[in-house]
Amino acid sequence: MKKTIAIDMDGVLADVELQILNFYERDFGIKYPREHLMGRAEEDFFPETGLVRKYVFEPGFFLTLPLIEGAIEAVQRLMEYFDVYIVSAAVEFPLSLNEKLKWLGTHFPFITWHNIVFCGDKSIIKTDYMIDDHIKKPG
Repeated sequence: MKKTIAIDMDGVLADVELQILNFYERDFGIKYPREHLMGRAEEDFFPETGLVRKYVFEPGFFLTLPLIEGAIEAVQRLMEYFDVYIVSAAVEFPLSLNEKLKWLGTHFPFITWHNIVFCGDKSIIKTDYMIDDHIKKPG
């Protein structure tokens, strides 16, 4: 029996930071490098207050997320050794549920709906391992 592994979508498979920078350039004509976001809290990314939150509620934000280079090959390789589940805390952003499902179908058609978990809090996920871009402290 294979061990289980949960893989977060945003920031692991899908490049949310690049999407935010692309949306900002689209709206303001200013192209910031990725390093602009490093070490900053989300609310301090840009001078405009609440902009990142506005973007994640915008239709199409999650549907058009750029794929992180090598993500497909990495997931396929992991599937050789683990039962892989794609896990995303998607409930906070209602539009994201359908958009993330479509995005996964486009980029990861080999992941079945049985192995996709959308939730509000990933702490409920009890796999052997989890790959996530955010470190969570227990309790």
